[in-house]
Amino acid sequence: MVRRIGVLALALSLASSVALAGESYVGASVGRSKLQASESGLSFDDGDKSFKVFGGFRFLKFLGVEGSYVNMGSPTDTVSGTDIKVDTTAWDAFAVGAIPLGLVELFAKAGYVRWSTDVKLSGAVSGSSSDSGTDRAYGVGIAFKLVKVLAIRAEYERFDIKDTDKADLASVGVALRF
Repeated sequence: MVRRIGVLALALSLASSVALAGESYVGASVGRSKLQASESGLSFDDGDKSFKVFGGFRFLKFLGVEGSYVNMGSPTDTVSGTDIKVDTTAWDAFAVGAIPLGLVELFAKAGYVRWSTDVKLSGAVSGSSSDSGTDRAYGVGIAFKLVKVLAIRAEYERFDIKDTDKADLASVGVALRF
């Protein structure tokens, strides 16, 4: 029993040392979303200004986690005389792998997105609908460390949202590291 308590204490001590050695960060990005969908010969294709706020924790030099809230704006398109407006917001969670190269850092991430979409139709056909779901998401990016606590990052993310051909976000933002 004493040996188990000792092993448990050692494991907790090592885990807290690794956790305390990690880096946390928060930030915000602005960019452009792109949404494409086609069904029954009709296609929607537009983008809009977007933003996201994010936070993450690097528990190892090359591995961490990140989550964000994403607002993909309100892309609009006219299809067969009907104006279509799509509002999409999402929460995502990623595992992040990074390759630090001095003042530059390359990263890739894979995870899941919980999205919510509101579609409004006006013109030849009127109406609205809402949908939500959870699907895969992934992305790549590069961060430029300006000072120890500040980085500029650019990234591209793809969200595999149900009933869309493509839902992307290209963004540039600032991350505060602590």
